[in-house]
Amino acid sequence: MQFRCAFEPNPKCDPHRVLFAVNTGVRVLKPGVSVAMQSPAEGEVVAEIDATFIVRYLSESGSPPSRKVLEAFQDDVVQHLWPYWREYVQGAAARLRLPPILLPVRPATGSK
Repeated sequence: MQFRCAFEPNPKCDPHRVLFAVNTGVRVLKPGVSVAMQSPAEGEVVAEIDATFIVRYLSESGSPPSRKVLEAFQDDVVQHLWPYWREYVQGAAARLRLPPILLPVRPATGSK
């Protein structure tokens, strides 16, 4: 499973609005293929489910959030979108007629 998180303060519109783009992905491998492989051969991957979530936040503090605050907040973003990611993976697996893919209730800490 992978997560890549990027954020973009939006000073042109409203400096208090922040967009986070989170790219997510999970691979289903054939039985017997090691999950530790970073680049399995093409024939070893049964399915790959990817999604990009755009998460919007509005800061109600007096000043726009600093870059340091936004970087520290990235783990929270993954926590907030996790239920939607779980549902997306389960629904996609069902539509692809794959065995159910059960993700944990909460992501591992530091999963960005």
